[in-house]
Amino acid sequence: MGLMFLGGATATAIGGAVDDKLNFIKAYKEPLTNPRFMRLVITIFFVGFSVFGSFTYSGKLLQEITGYNLMIVGLVLSLFGIGTVVGGAVGTTFNGMIMENYGTSQFFYNTS
Repeated sequence: MGLMFLGGATATAIGGAVDDKLNFIKAYKEPLTNPRFMRLVITIFFVGFSVFGSFTYSGKLLQEITGYNLMIVGLVLSLFGIGTVVGGAVGTTFNGMIMENYGTSQFFYNTS
């Protein structure tokens, strides 16, 4: 998620270098007054807040609950992260198989 924000900031900087007359108010007024864009920004903010906020304190919480040392807790959380990546890939493949077998109705999200 941090890379998305970095990409947005970099794109803004590149656009500013290309444009001779950079006007930040004019550049940001249109997107920031767009309700759909603002809903997207707020959603991304809360997703990032919940993911990073929960993982920040979950290690200490798991350490206190289980009594394991921080290394073991870190490995468990890493396995959870790997599982979410693998699950996302499997879910995408599963969605594609369903779409091939049962038509174009989507169960999860568009894979194309």
